[in-house]
Amino acid sequence: MKEIKKTVAAIDLGSSKVLVVVAEVYKDGTFRVLGQGRADSRAVANGIVGDVPEAQMAVKAALDEASQIAGTAKVAEVATNVSAKSVRGVDSRSEMPIKGRYVTLEDMASVQKMAKDAVDMRDDEVQVKSELLYYTIDGQLEGTGSLNPEGIQCSRIAAYMHSAVAGHLSTTNRMKTLIRAGVTPEIYIPEGWASGYAALTELSRLSLASPTVTEAMVLATGAAVSGNIRELVRRTRYVCDLIDLEEVDEVLQERLDAIQQGVWAVGPEGECIDLKLPSVFMLEKSGTDLLQYGHRIFIAGAVSDKVFQFLRVQKQTVELIVRDFTRVFAAPE
Repeated sequence: MKEIKKTVAAIDLGSSKVLVVVAEVYKDGTFRVLGQGRADSRAVANGIVGDVPEAQMAVKAALDEASQIAGTAKVAEVATNVSAKSVRGVDSRSEMPIKGRYVTLEDMASVQKMAKDAVDMRDDEVQVKSELLYYTIDGQLEGTGSLNPEGIQCSRIAAYMHSAVAGHLSTTNRMKTLIRAGVTPEIYIPEGWASGYAALTELSRLSLASPTVTEAMVLATGAAVSGNIRELVRRTRYVCDLIDLEEVDEVLQERLDAIQQGVWAVGPEGECIDLKLPSVFMLEKSGTDLLQYGHRIFIAGAVSDKVFQFLRVQKQTVELIVRDFTRVFAAPE
C-alpha cells in the first residue's frame, strides 16, 4: 500500500454550482479521489461572490457530501479556484550580485523572492500565485536560462517569474465564504492554471512544444495526444456511455427534480419513497431494505465506487437512477 502524505480538498466556486473533491495524496506524487460533493448555487457571477451567505451554505453542503462519501472529515489542505475577469498574468524579473561566488540554494531563493515582490500591481489587486520561469546568470539572453544554476560561478544571478494577479474583491470574498463554511484555503489557483496542471506534466509546462501529458491533451483541431491511447479510448468510451444513459419518463423526472438529497425508492407507479438515508455514506450501516418498494433506487447526490460495490451484493437486480451523468464518480470498470 502506498504511503499517504495528506488528505486534501479542492473547492470550485462556480456560477451555477459548488463542487468539492476530497482526495488522498501519496508521497510519490500520485493521488486517489475519495469523494465528491455538489450543491447548486447562484451566488457567484463573473467570478465574484455576490452573496456570501448563500455561497457559504452551498460550500458547506458540498463539503459535507464529499466528506461523507470519502469517509473522512479531516482535511489537511484546501485549495480553491480564482476565476474572474480581473485575473491577469504579469511577468517580473529581479537581479542580484553574486560577486564571483558559486550560486547557492539560498541565492536562488532570495532572487526568486525579489522577483516575486517586483510584480507590478494596481492598488486594488492582490497576488494570487507565482511560478518561476527560469534563472539567468551574467546577463544571459531572456529565454536561455536554467531552472537550476546551483554551483555555477558567476557575477550576478537573475530570476524571471510569472504571476497571476486578481482584483482584491475576487479573492477576499472567496476567502470569507470558505472561512465561514468552516475551511481555510491554503492554496488559490487561477482557473486557467488549474486546467494546465490537470492536463500537463511538469516537463510539458516548461516546454511550449512538448506533447507529453499525464492523461491526454486535446488539441485545437480536436486530435488527442496521449502516452497511452488505449486507456484514453477506454475512458472516453466510458464517459460517452454515461452520457448516453437512458432517461426516465418526463413525469418521473419532474418528481425526481424536486428531490435535493438522500436515497429514495421508486415504486412500480413511479411514486418516490424516502428511505430516510440522507447520504449514500449510510447505506451499509443503516440496515434498510433498499428493495422493499421495488428494484428502482434514486440517489440525489454523487455515486461512488462504494455505492456500486454495495449494490452488487444485493440479491435482486437494482436499477439505479441518478440526476445526471456528472454525479457518477466511479472508475470505468
